[in-house]
Amino acid sequence: MNQIPYLPVEQQFQRNAELYGERIALIKGEVSEDRVAYDYGSLNKKSNQYANYLQLQNIKPGAAVAVFVTDPLEIIPAMIGLFKMGAIFIPLNPADFPQRTRDVLQEIQPQCIIVDDDNLAPLNVAIESISISNTIINICSADFIKFADDSQPQYNPDLDDICYVYYSSGTTGKPKGITGTRRGISHFIRWEIEWAINLRDLNKL
Repeated sequence: MNQIPYLPVEQQFQRNAELYGERIALIKGEVSEDRVAYDYGSLNKKSNQYANYLQLQNIKPGAAVAVFVTDPLEIIPAMIGLFKMGAIFIPLNPADFPQRTRDVLQEIQPQCIIVDDDNLAPLNVAIESISISNTIINICSADFIKFADDSQPQYNPDLDDICYVYYSSGTTGKPKGITGTRRGISHFIRWEIEWAINLRDLNKL
């Protein structure tokens, strides 16, 4: 049986956006009147805006970019956008104690921190006593809204490039970074798809 070649996760997403542009890709909210959704086409354009704006700010492939945002409708397109332009996605939880955020930021020394209006004050508290050199991008700013181009960015990643760092508690209680590559994510996605197809076929028996 021939194996389907691995594709970087952002290229898999781009393919889905082209095939299923008007289908719902992401939903937030349990109650219908509070529900907000992105279709694949809109989510793709939003991720392109992140990628292109970061490139405009001179953020290069391989740069560490921390995302200090709570809204999944922003976190997910930010993540895909970072993959698209080759940066390393580092999610931070604004609900964490400031000291934990300080520890992570001091270790990774991100080139850029993405934040929104709701989390700008907690971020300022977390970084006020540490020395880090970075660009802070507020996605609610008029500058971001005005200059974020939604066309497809150009970048050809390697499957073995690190594309994210996730921080766990660590056995010592100090945050510990766990890295992941595009190949690892692509392998996981393929496994999930194959599992879902097998389950569907079993249910037909």
